[in-house]
Amino acid sequence: MQIEISGGTARWDLFQMDILRDFEDPESVEAILKTNAKAAFCISYHSYTLDELKNALKLMLERYGGWVGNDSNEFVPRFTLNDISSLSY
Repeated sequence: MQIEISGGTARWDLFQMDILRDFEDPESVEAILKTNAKAAFCISYHSYTLDELKNALKLMLERYGGWVGNDSNEFVPRFTLNDISSLSY
């Protein structure tokens, strides 16, 4: 799923991802497999919409659980419902 938030509007594009094919980095694949992830979301946003994004992520985490990870080899730092408010970038 791709989320774009701009000026208070959101566009959602849903697509299925194959962990072994779409994440070419072995460390990323290993990190995802360790968490037994069932879905992955790619998020692109502008810094001025960060508060709106955090609200959307909070709703998703409340409903479905999971975590939000940084675009790094092992998706760290990771944020959960308990600390998503501290997302600052």
